[in-house]
Amino acid sequence: VYRLVKVYEIDAREIVERGPFCLLPFVPVMKQGRELLDEADNLIYASERSRVEKADLLTSMAILSGIVSNDLPARLVNRRKDIMIESAAYDIIKQEGHRQGLQEGMQQGMVIEAREMLLAVLEARFKKIPEDLIDVIKKIENRDRLKHLVRKAASCESLRDFKKGF
Repeated sequence: VYRLVKVYEIDAREIVERGPFCLLPFVPVMKQGRELLDEADNLIYASERSRVEKADLLTSMAILSGIVSNDLPARLVNRRKDIMIESAAYDIIKQEGHRQGLQEGMQQGMVIEAREMLLAVLEARFKKIPEDLIDVIKKIENRDRLKHLVRKAASCESLRDFKKGF
């Protein structure tokens, strides 16, 4: 038989003072949790637990603190990053960030390549490209728009025609 426990109704002071230790990561979401967060954090950090266990507990605390505050997770991570980097969750988050960064970098690279292609087509067809047009093209961030403009540059009669409806 399971009993529903409302963590937010538990007094954080009781957990900080008596335990159980495994509930310390939940302190931020308990009554008086914000006030006792630093104390709970210090208890975990100074404990005799393995570094990996401490890393997981502190990372869990940082994640749970995001429920009650936008600034607490960043504060915890900044203070305890030295050990949190050993957490399995931290590693997963880091890998996901790395994957997203690579994906965004590839997308940005494709936009830059499309811009260069557009400028190369315009230069090949019309020799001199006005600086104001180059500036406008350099501000375009949408790859599909750039691809459309490459097609237009390849098929228009003149630079004036290219600029129409730009």
